Amino acid sequence: MIIQERKPGRELLYYRALSRRQELDQNNKKLLDIHERGYKGELTYDEVYDKTLNHLHVFRGIYLKVNNSIIQCDALIVSDNGFMLHEIKNYSGNYTYADEKWFVRNFQISEDPLSQLKRSTSRLLKIKYSYNINFSIEGKIVFPNIDFSLTSDYDNLWKFTIMRNQLKSHLASFKDYPVTHKAAELVEIIKSHIVEDPFFNIRADFNHLKKGVYCRACGSYDMEKLKFHFRCSSCNHCDTIHTVILMAITDLNTLLNKEKITRKQVWMLLNGQVGLSTITRVLKKYCNIQNRGAWASYQFKYYDFEDAYKSESRVWRYKDSNITIIN
Repeated sequence: MIIQERKPGRELLYYRALSRRQELDQNNKKLLDIHERGYKGELTYDEVYDKTLNHLHVFRGIYLKVNNSIIQCDALIVSDNGFMLHEIKNYSGNYTYADEKWFVRNFQISEDPLSQLKRSTSRLLKIKYSYNINFSIEGKIVFPNIDFSLTSDYDNLWKFTIMRNQLKSHLASFKDYPVTHKAAELVEIIKSHIVEDPFFNIRADFNHLKKGVYCRACGSYDMEKLKFHFRCSSCNHCDTIHTVILMAITDLNTLLNKEKITRKQVWMLLNGQVGLSTITRVLKKYCNIQNRGAWASYQFKYYDFEDAYKSESRVWRYKDSNITIIN
């Protein structure tokens, strides 16, 4: 039972949006690649999990605040027995663990997954002590990439690691774990500690963002405005003007780090290609109005574009399409 679906992390959303609105430098390209690979590994894990288990409670991609500590949980499985925390690392290549350090091709990496796991599981103990409930807390590092290998003389390491070819059998070992009111109680406790990513504080410079309408399918800015749509001259994909505005709103929400936005900002980001009255209607649909009148500002109500896009039935007369529209 999936309690919280996995969504792309806020940093990944940021670098994706930035790549559409700005030429990335080498550092930002690297960061985008790191976050894309990490998310891909998490989705691989989810796919194996969903084919193996369906009765346990699982949280995906959450942050917990316990006292003054923050715990990042890639996957947190909850049963009557307690918590199983999975730290997911989508590494590829030949790795070595020696002297409490991780190496790839003889180069030490900055991360220490084992220390991260131990730190997170020890912080989860604070929940156990705070609520005076008896349950177990375990943790594993999961390496979902089939092209990953690990060597180490540290025998204790292997009880904390799950390789790709072990993942299915590892998850299958939970099939007999009970789920009753005790697990439900633990789920409610976890929910009460969930917070937004507290580490994300990046904000783009609006003046440096590329203005205009881009194609949702191929990213091209070579867009032709029709009566009710924008059509891409490169791939013929069409999006309604409504969808184009929603894309601009979510870009601003992500790139300005959830700052309140105005209709003028949306209008400027779209390079004046959509009227202010139409923009206002879409803003009212997907945002909470913070002020009214000439100084109105808006706070986006959803997590990202996909969350907002799927929030409605889309039973409009004019729809998004990859079919050429003829005037």
